[in-house]
Amino acid sequence: DTMIRFYKDPAEFSNWIGENERVITFGQSMKSRDQACNYTLFEQATRGLPRMLFGPGNENAAHELSIGGRLPYNDLKTTMQDNRVYFYTGTHPASYTLNFIEAWMTGAPIVAIGSAWGNAPYFPGHNLYEIPELIEHGNTGLISDDPIELNEFCRMLLNDKSLADKISQAARQKAIEVFGKEKIKEQWRQF
Repeated sequence: DTMIRFYKDPAEFSNWIGENERVITFGQSMKSRDQACNYTLFEQATRGLPRMLFGPGNENAAHELSIGGRLPYNDLKTTMQDNRVYFYTGTHPASYTLNFIEAWMTGAPIVAIGSAWGNAPYFPGHNLYEIPELIEHGNTGLISDDPIELNEFCRMLLNDKSLADKISQAARQKAIEVFGKEKIKEQWRQF
C-alpha cells in the first residue's frame, strides 16, 4: 500500500501577483452545504474585508458578499494569481481539496481554518484534515480556528504586500515539494 497525492503542474499554476487587495475563495454551493464547507465561518472571518466567493451555486450567499460565479478555467488561474489572499475553508470529509492545491501552487498566500473546523464534528474521531500539517503557520500560510484571528490574518496580508510576497514564495516552494507533478510522477514510477 502507498499514498500518492493529487498533483498540479507548477508551470501551469504559478505567477502569483496579488495586486488586487481582496480575499477570495472557491467553493460550490457553500451556503447550502455549510456543514461541510464552513460557509458561515468564511462569512464571519472575512466580514468587513473586500472579498469574493467563486464557484457555482453560491447565489444564495450573504448579500454583502460578492459572488463571482463559475469561472472558465483560464480565468480561475488568473483570479488566483491576481488576488492578495486565498481563504481556505476545507470541505468535510476531505483532507484537502484541489482548490487548495491550485491556490498554494500558484503562490497565493493562504489563510486557512484549523483542525477544529477542518475535521467534521459530526464524525466522531474524524481526523483527516491535513492542512495544519502541510502549512507551516507564519511561513507557508496562516492558520487559526478563531474567526477574529482569521480576519486579522487576512487584514495583515491585505495591508502588507511584503509579508504576502514572503509567504507566497515559501508557500509555492512547499506546494511544489508536496504536490508537484514531477514528484508525484516519480512516486508512481517507484510504486
